[in-house]
Amino acid sequence: MEKKELINSGKVKSVFTTENDDEVIIEFRDDMTAGDGARKEVMDKKGSYNAVISAKIFKVLEENGVETQFIDLPEENVMLAKKLDMIPIEVIVRNIATGSLVRRYPIEDGKVLKKMMNTTTLCLIAQSSMH
Repeated sequence: MEKKELINSGKVKSVFTTENDDEVIIEFRDDMTAGDGARKEVMDKKGSYNAVISAKIFKVLEENGVETQFIDLPEENVMLAKKLDMIPIEVIVRNIATGSLVRRYPIEDGKVLKKMMNTTTLCLIAQSSMH
């Protein structure tokens, strides 16, 4: 498995081609963003945690009859996956109100939420950047 051409790079992941045209390498980075990208930091091992959690979710889905793109987790922050057309959906899980949440709803910025809240957004990204 060899990382070749960069296909796409988002807030926390980079996707690369491999020697196999039907597979991609997804590299989970240690980057963190907040405030719609206004605040950027690096947290040691964050990419690894995200990759391992994602792999576990994909395995549970597959064990329950849901086909996924997951193939393997050869390194703690690197996932091998089937190449596919992405559905541009972003899911944000929060335990503190900030960013787009406080702009859209009457919630005080920085308020600790009693329960975790997630928001799901269809991202209007130029599709040419996804291939």
